[in-house]
Amino acid sequence: MSPKMYQLFGLVLAVGCAPAPVVWTDPNFQLQLLDTCSAADAGFERLDEQAEARGIDLIYQPTDEPRPCPSIPGGVVAQDLDDDGDIDLLFHRPEGFPYLYVNDGAGSFTPHDVPLSSPTGRRVEAQAAADVDGDGLPEVFIVGEGFAAVSRNRGGLAFDDFEVLFEQPEYPRTCIVSLGFGDADGDGDLDLVLPGADTSPYEGAVLSDDPWTLSGEPDRLLLNEGGRFGAPTVPAPVGDPGISLLAVLSDRDMDGDADLLLGTDRPRFGMPPMRFLRNDGPGVGGAPSFEDDTSAVGFALRTSAMGLDVADLNGDAWPDYTLSDEGGDLVALLSDGFGGWYDAGAALGLVGGHHSHPSPPEGWGWSELESALRRWTTWSVELVDLDNDGWDDLAVTAGEPPFQGNVALAARPSFQPDGLYRGGADGVFEDHSHVAGFNAPEGHYGLVSADLEGDGARELVVGVWEGRPQIWHNPCTRASMLEVDLVGPPGNREGFGAQVVVEVDGRLRHREVLGLRTVGQSPSSAHFGLGDAEQVDRLTIYWPDGTVTEAEDVPARRKVTAFYPME
Repeated sequence: MSPKMYQLFGLVLAVGCAPAPVVWTDPNFQLQLLDTCSAADAGFERLDEQAEARGIDLIYQPTDEPRPCPSIPGGVVAQDLDDDGDIDLLFHRPEGFPYLYVNDGAGSFTPHDVPLSSPTGRRVEAQAAADVDGDGLPEVFIVGEGFAAVSRNRGGLAFDDFEVLFEQPEYPRTCIVSLGFGDADGDGDLDLVLPGADTSPYEGAVLSDDPWTLSGEPDRLLLNEGGRFGAPTVPAPVGDPGISLLAVLSDRDMDGDADLLLGTDRPRFGMPPMRFLRNDGPGVGGAPSFEDDTSAVGFALRTSAMGLDVADLNGDAWPDYTLSDEGGDLVALLSDGFGGWYDAGAALGLVGGHHSHPSPPEGWGWSELESALRRWTTWSVELVDLDNDGWDDLAVTAGEPPFQGNVALAARPSFQPDGLYRGGADGVFEDHSHVAGFNAPEGHYGLVSADLEGDGARELVVGVWEGRPQIWHNPCTRASMLEVDLVGPPGNREGFGAQVVVEVDGRLRHREVLGLRTVGQSPSSAHFGLGDAEQVDRLTIYWPDGTVTEAEDVPARRKVTAFYPME
């Protein structure tokens, strides 16, 4: 390969690496050499839970009061909050600003208190982080019963008081237990989606467990207007509202318009199925025009979708969607190449490992395990190449659904093991949960993957409802990799909604940069394991507004920062 001139802009190399004279002609990209290994252990048995050793001193002690909304515990966000180049962690705090743990650059953490309470006095159900004012510092968003709010990041880990973006002062109120980000109207800045879950009818109400009294709430879209959010609109064009715990803006047809997936919870009792609204671009007044063609494209499933991840699993260069569900397997909607999708979760091996679990409850036999498998309730889903062999693996958390709004009141005994599946060249996943020990049955909810040490291998961070959150350390791998970080336009600095495609030896790999997915938000970057390859032949970024940037012959074992081209 002939040397290319790659220009570096104040590049800081990882600790332990000698500076390498790597330069590039294209100013839209920047390289950082990572401290990867040449003699790392192979296999998932190398994963090791190390949260306490890494400074996570947070211990959740749940209460058992009934609640009006379906509280999903264990929320976790992995994002660089102080713009120092490493990933910090936010853990759910129901009283207000999340618990913040600051990364020292080597994967150890120090708690940093931000004493901000919920601006409405209501319980916080979820949190997320996104830079909406273009200063490179992510704001922190929270939502709950009838409200959404943002705390502006002022740098130095200082945050403003919460600013209320949406509030219902009176009853009935909408239970908002998650939120979504994306550029819905294609104007270059981030818009906000508030999925509507159950109705909170009056003060002191308790979420009913009677399936025939379910009442859904409308989903709301708040368009960003110069860093400020406008009045909410209802994006769904027709039909009764469902119960949505998940809202994701994802360009499923890759036409440059962010389509809207709304995952419906408890859809089997008169509630509508999941919806995936096609975005046909700006309509009246510049607002996005959505069309509900869910049934036509194969997404009208009665799936209790709580978590999701997007990657090209069948190699056709179109996005595939893997979702959590309630039942014995995950949902994996693969593109059929003709504008539709079909479920292949069980065929891909994404089934619960209850019958092979090494530590089932005492006295349980086949029938008890089979019954538990049918009640297996999964939450967060992460598709990530943990061993960097070039094939995405999958991690998923599982736990009892809330009863009367609180998982602490759910039926016991519970057997809800997490799952870890190793991907292979044949497209099928093998259950390796028992190899890594990633199969605890106690009930977990949030999950993110993030390279906490800067060594090219992503760790797994698990959010819990009781006890200490988990950090599954993933030592650096012998195999090669590329981490692609994005710096988007001022209104969408993280590049949410961008499609990242790499080509290696004629094979295309595809990832989409997503925000919060119910209770887990991984960093706004795309990770690619490369196996034995030492370069990426072509790297292409499809930005949400249609702009495309490309680079060729990109050296591997590096973090690449891709900059939106500014005129």
